[in-house]
Amino acid sequence: TVSAERGRGTDEYVFAYGSDYRAAVRALYLITGPVPMLPRYALGNWWSRYYDYSAGEYLRLMRDFRRRGIPFTVATVDMDWHYSDEKEIVSAFGLPSNAAEDPRYMGAENWGIGWTGYSWNKRLFPDHKKFLSELHEMGLAVTLNLHPCDGFRPYEDCYRAVAEALGKDPEEGERIPFNASDPAFLNAYFDVVHHPFEEEGVTFWWIDWQQGTHSSIDGLDPLWSLNHYHYLDNAAGHGVPLILSRYAGIGSHRYPLGFSGDTYITWSTLRYLPYFTATASNVGYCWWSHDIGGHMHGKTERELFLRHIQYGVFSPVCRLHGTKLFTTTKDPGVYGGEGLVAVEYLRFRHRMIPYLYTLARRTHSEGIPLVEPLYFRHGEEEAYRHPSEYYFGDLLVAPAVTPKRKDGYTRIKAWLPAGRWTDLFTQDVYEVPEGGKNVELLRRPEEFPVFAPPGTLIPLSSDEGNSSAPPRALTLWAYRGDGEFVLWEDEGGVTKTHFTMCDREGTLTLTVRSEGESGVPPVRTLTVLFRDIPVECASTETDGVQEEDLRECASARFGFERGKTYTVKVRYRLPDKDEAFAARASRILVGAEEDNHTKEILLREIVARPADSLDLIAKANVSPAVKQRLTETLI
Repeated sequence: TVSAERGRGTDEYVFAYGSDYRAAVRALYLITGPVPMLPRYALGNWWSRYYDYSAGEYLRLMRDFRRRGIPFTVATVDMDWHYSDEKEIVSAFGLPSNAAEDPRYMGAENWGIGWTGYSWNKRLFPDHKKFLSELHEMGLAVTLNLHPCDGFRPYEDCYRAVAEALGKDPEEGERIPFNASDPAFLNAYFDVVHHPFEEEGVTFWWIDWQQGTHSSIDGLDPLWSLNHYHYLDNAAGHGVPLILSRYAGIGSHRYPLGFSGDTYITWSTLRYLPYFTATASNVGYCWWSHDIGGHMHGKTERELFLRHIQYGVFSPVCRLHGTKLFTTTKDPGVYGGEGLVAVEYLRFRHRMIPYLYTLARRTHSEGIPLVEPLYFRHGEEEAYRHPSEYYFGDLLVAPAVTPKRKDGYTRIKAWLPAGRWTDLFTQDVYEVPEGGKNVELLRRPEEFPVFAPPGTLIPLSSDEGNSSAPPRALTLWAYRGDGEFVLWEDEGGVTKTHFTMCDREGTLTLTVRSEGESGVPPVRTLTVLFRDIPVECASTETDGVQEEDLRECASARFGFERGKTYTVKVRYRLPDKDEAFAARASRILVGAEEDNHTKEILLREIVARPADSLDLIAKANVSPAVKQRLTETLI
């Protein structure tokens, strides 16, 4: 007979995987459980603001965003959905003027009696059910903010039901304290209080716990308990659960999403966020969200706002948020030209939902985070010396997180691994030798450095509006080379759309096949853009039918049906080195803020004497920044 007795102490684990960091993190997942899937809506843009909106104001803002073509998938209502002002609470519930000093009302942490609340503010939301219904009609999931630390006070709408559920006399009017260690309290907390809100239209909860780590059970962190039970409870009522909460330690990846607290509206904060998010993958925590745009302090700067949005678009969760100041907002409409550019990036984030959802599936099934530090994939020393650079799926991001100089360009010191890298937004191509290369990238505010390796395939939604459902129309961004991407969609069943690309001797062949049964439209429209093949250098056909030119690059458009295979062929001749350099110089000089006559002369000389381009640029009467930008890819 073998018997064992559990001793006192802790279990400790050592992960010895050398530089195979992915394997170490996957081993962590074997112990703690994998990263769950996310609902599709979580991967779009979130609107959030700490502000006492009325229902009418909030709905008008959401309709205005829709009219302006700014897509959002999540609508957040911060703590002012409930009564939060002490004077208003006293008036609304007929409390004594000294209620904040009365033990029946005061908070356990003395945050004031408006910090925790569960009664809709009737002045701001006279018909909250209609408010929630209209948000859902606009394609928005809804989350409400919670500060549950003070439990339930006798004036709350839900108080009597909670008291009766706990066997207390509601007539005594004693505050029911929050107790994460009491199963009876937790049952009432969910069944009596939160479920009715969800039945009325609340999709998930934003748990804003910041009241310490101690409870009546030694070692039980109330935040951990809240995250665990809220996530399980949401799972019971929704197909794919979600919460928004704070990090509670190793293992918190099981309860997505996390938020990093109140960020400052400063360049230094923005510079820190990419490093913070990428290194979180070292402990398996993949789904961070930040207050994109910055929450408080600092000052309003249009360029800073735009750079924050661009980073948010290429971060795990793009959640705009700001503090309770009338003059501080994240509405792009108040940021001038930078705001217009920000809108284009927000639209691109929404279009990426199909791509991001597939990568979320990869995180769940293979343990590969959406955002990874460079050293997860590269062993060179430089991969450790650029902590703010990161992989976003298989795209390489060198974030622009410093202000532009007087010449209009931001400088980004980046390291590019060996191979060919194409900038998504400038079309610049960098042919990097073995060992990688340090480069200084110059970018205007509208340009954010994101690089695609050969064979990259990015499926994007072409549908309009806020919907995060599988789109009826898709656009595929393709970058020449051998590549494969399997688009995963699981609405009412699983559909896999296989995109396979083969690049051989001047012919690029793309095959498309969709299989499975689900709520995905059985017939869809697909537009393929071969982003790095100039249209004038290519001919395209789909299953033998010649394609018309759609844009500036080789392209194809066709309807495709589940169960059938489609083939697109592009026969191309890449421009030679001189032609490519001249085409790139043209793009840069057209937008350069220099003397127009001087620019025209320089471009004509580059086209006429390509072998002398470097000498011509060096002698040209243009700014040093433009000269550096022109020669940037010559590495």
